[in-house]
Amino acid sequence: MNKKLSVFLNEIWYQGRFPWIMALLWPFSFLYGGLFFVWRLRYRYFYKKPVLKLPIIVIGNLTVGGTGKTPLTLGLLAFLKNKNLKVGVISRGYKSKAEYAEAPVIIEDQHRAVDVGDEALLIFKETQAPVAVHHQRMRAVEALLIAHPDLDLILSDDGLQHLKLPRAMEVVVVDGQRQFGNGYLLPAGPLREPLSRLKEVDFVVQSGVDFKLESFNLLPLNSANEKKSLDFVRGKTIHAVAGIGNPARFFASLEALGAEVICHSFPDHHAFVQADFSDFQNECIVMTAKDAVKCLNFILPQACYLNTKIIFSPLFRDAFWQKLCYIMRLELPYGSKDE
Repeated sequence: MNKKLSVFLNEIWYQGRFPWIMALLWPFSFLYGGLFFVWRLRYRYFYKKPVLKLPIIVIGNLTVGGTGKTPLTLGLLAFLKNKNLKVGVISRGYKSKAEYAEAPVIIEDQHRAVDVGDEALLIFKETQAPVAVHHQRMRAVEALLIAHPDLDLILSDDGLQHLKLPRAMEVVVVDGQRQFGNGYLLPAGPLREPLSRLKEVDFVVQSGVDFKLESFNLLPLNSANEKKSLDFVRGKTIHAVAGIGNPARFFASLEALGAEVICHSFPDHHAFVQADFSDFQNECIVMTAKDAVKCLNFILPQACYLNTKIIFSPLFRDAFWQKLCYIMRLELPYGSKDE
């Protein structure tokens, strides 16, 4: 989706602009809903899902665009590692070479975002967890288990609508600011599935409520530079670069640090090139970690990215752990204590 179309649709879906266009699109949403209903019936009653020896937890959303799935995945990986569980991750590898490759790809150190996808690469670099990428997620699961047969469970970054994938738990992530927009199905609204789907999942978590991103410092894009404290941007003019689903939240977080922010917004999963920074490549640039993995080889001497950590609400953290212990037949407590 190009930048202009993305902005235009977000104005319709989340800001209530151009209601006459939404009215024109509504019949297509009705058709989409009917087709989706038939599609779900097919996989619910006429498709035999494979039986796995370990649980798969799907972390997805109902809306188009970013809601915080990948940050939540990173947070859960850290939490489960603290519980002494061995966790692998599968991803589609959206807009990467691996997405439709003949065989699934197990991410290694030499892989780039163009090879395996920005989100999958970020998860691997941040956690060193085993990550497999393929658009057929069951094939990614199979490849992951061959390479790492000692895994205790698998997280699927996205994949709520990938009904071929068996799952022991579903976690739906909701943007705490934008919620569900106008509440309509595609294309009149941002919903991939009806809101009634929320009654079927195990957890509905809101970013900013059930989990929060806490900023710690600024890490350099170029390893030759040093990390900086958040005070570094206070009172400075910086170029904020974001190619994520909801860039406004990222820009606001930098403004809250006291920076004078010049915003550069790109479509979600944008494939950055050096030319994108040509007008300000030698100036102070701050980007998200997801975007940074796509710009590691660029000449951006003053570029850095915001280092964040997921903080869970005790209510969600404890409920999630109890549910997982029930699924895995673990005895409470298991592993190390929470911080």
